[in-house]
Amino acid sequence: MKKIGVGIAVAVALIAIGCKSQAIQSETKPNEMTTQTKPYEVEGEWELIEIKTRYMTDETLADLFPLKTPFLIVDVKEMMIYGNNGCNVYRGPIKRVDERELVLDKRVASTLKYCSGVKPTVYMQALGEAKEYKIEGDTLLLHSKDQVVYLKFKKIHN
Repeated sequence: MKKIGVGIAVAVALIAIGCKSQAIQSETKPNEMTTQTKPYEVEGEWELIEIKTRYMTDETLADLFPLKTPFLIVDVKEMMIYGNNGCNVYRGPIKRVDERELVLDKRVASTLKYCSGVKPTVYMQALGEAKEYKIEGDTLLLHSKDQVVYLKFKKIHN
């Protein structure tokens, strides 16, 4: 009789564990699962070739970043971005990415080294306002939904 009771208890426990794992899977949104595994064209290493924002003057890329050209690395698998803003390195989480959108988390962190003559905040503000992307050949365009902010990158070939 005790063996039957133990057997029933084990069966009930296994059924409960199975139901719990199914409930956890159903709570996960399908977009979250495919976002992290689907390779998008935006993934890779990109070097800045043009910047336009609503705050821009007529300064060139060389005027803004005389020491180093900013670059961006998009890692869809890890849902992270990395790069250099012309002076400092930065990294931060990607909130959402799909065929059109690249939404960055507000928690993009950067080192705070001072570089004379460099304007990294112009780049970081533009990067923070970018919400959508478009790929044209080996060129990446990042822009806001109202098409005001543009960061134009060229694919870095290894």
